[in-house]
Amino acid sequence: MATDKYAQFLKIIEYCALGYKVLYEYIEDGKRKKRIEVSFENSAQFFDKLFVDLNAFCHRNHISVEVNKQISFDLFKYLTGEDLF
Repeated sequence: MATDKYAQFLKIIEYCALGYKVLYEYIEDGKRKKRIEVSFENSAQFFDKLFVDLNAFCHRNHISVEVNKQISFDLFKYLTGEDLF
């Protein structure tokens, strides 16, 4: 699973699903940027939904349980910075 700069859309999806607020905006190197605060209070529900959808996808496409587990562990670590177990 890609967990480099090309996977940033996963964090955007997470932040949009969980809710965020813009603390302030600034310009750096000619680019407009925002400092945000994300609410992680509902993160368990977000991960439940994400993993249910992943499980259904893996089942539908005959992807092994081992591969599904590895994707789940990698995804969780990428989004949280922590190991699942």
